[in-house]
Amino acid sequence: MEAEHQGVQSSVKCTTVAVYQPNPLSLYSISWCFSVARLHITCAWERLLNSLWRVKSKLVLFDGRSLIPTYELSLRRLLAAGCEIENTWIMSRKASGAFKTVVGQLTPQGVQRGLQLLVGYRTLNISLFSTTPTVWGDGEATRGKSSRGLLEHSVSVDPLRGVAQVGFSAWYFCSKWNRVGVGFSTVLPCSYGIMKYASLFVDRPDYLSINELLLLFARGDHIIRVPIVVFQSPQVQLALMWLTAPVLLYRIARFIMRPYQSFRTAALYRQNRLLHRAEMDVARASAQHEQQALQNSALRSRMAEESIGGLIIVNAKYGVLYPRYPEAMVLNLNHGNGTTAVKRAHIAGSLVEVWRKFWRACTARTVSSDTSRVDGRGEKKTEGDEESETCFSVLVLDVTVPLQCLVRDSQLTLPEGPKDKIVGFTDTDPFTDERKHLKIVYRFQHRRHMVVVSDGEAVRLPQREHLMDV
Repeated sequence: MEAEHQGVQSSVKCTTVAVYQPNPLSLYSISWCFSVARLHITCAWERLLNSLWRVKSKLVLFDGRSLIPTYELSLRRLLAAGCEIENTWIMSRKASGAFKTVVGQLTPQGVQRGLQLLVGYRTLNISLFSTTPTVWGDGEATRGKSSRGLLEHSVSVDPLRGVAQVGFSAWYFCSKWNRVGVGFSTVLPCSYGIMKYASLFVDRPDYLSINELLLLFARGDHIIRVPIVVFQSPQVQLALMWLTAPVLLYRIARFIMRPYQSFRTAALYRQNRLLHRAEMDVARASAQHEQQALQNSALRSRMAEESIGGLIIVNAKYGVLYPRYPEAMVLNLNHGNGTTAVKRAHIAGSLVEVWRKFWRACTARTVSSDTSRVDGRGEKKTEGDEESETCFSVLVLDVTVPLQCLVRDSQLTLPEGPKDKIVGFTDTDPFTDERKHLKIVYRFQHRRHMVVVSDGEAVRLPQREHLMDV
């Protein structure tokens, strides 16, 4: 069900779609659209030509006033991974036809961006749109610990008709299937300035911006939009304020709530680690027993590689090497024995400290130190200094022995995927969403190398890019 409002015209309609796919190459669909004024029936056919091209045809059987008024033919091509272009030729028996081109992109993060060009009689419409998923909180959305949302932006300009439309909407996912949202839009007739003389088909000679508030509700693929015209104004300043105020308030709210969200996520991580500390200790002890069984094999491999100047694993660490929430790594078991006043004072002090850290992070210049050998004072770090950064953390495991056992012919290769299934490894932090890394310091041909990879990346040693000695 959908309610629309365009200027002074409004409509309410309900759409039903039936889809039939007899094979992976062909797809048939038919839709019925019931509105207050008319009945709209459409059928479509789509076929996959090859891995790059797809053709689609759409026929409007009845639009409430005439039979077979419109026919559309579309050709879609895949340009790159996640990027495609679609050209559509729209033909009509009574009205003028049009040609539409849409270039869209879908990133692995779920961000959708697109550019649309519609050319027709007395129409030249250029539209930009984007859809960005967001997480209301600093945790990962995959485990349901944080709320998920969706931001939509759209800009449309028609210089021939002298109309521009700008919209912004925000969605909040109440559950997997239900979501609610609110939207703001403004219709701006461009009848002043040079547009007044360049356009021959301006719909409104007077300037009057229409500012709307949209109440949105969706369940699955069904969307209900309730448009409300808040005010109409001939002043451009009011229209700009109507559009910029929601975006500005949203950004300010995110900026203010970020430290609190970080503190809440850190507290959740710390609580999960305390509840499952015994299980984590058992898994670590099991991995250490496996490493003890591999000691002799690792020693033989190391001696053989030393004799030929081959690959020697000097030190290897696996786990949460670069935590996003360092304050969550303090596992104080006596924290829950205090009184309520003490707990509140501790929480207040923690929030103040979080704000201080956040402000310093925003004002100071941050330098990545994942693979750097120079500290903040410009002095060169020693091998012991680099390795002592994470060796005392309970969320980091020494995996030097199992990696040395995997060295074959002066080479070490690990496939893509989590490393916790390797013998001698274990997931050091399985109850949070902290990202894990593998840091390897090794020597090849008597020269020191170092590499840091994420948990899902493949490992191939040795490589010239890992060389650290000059």
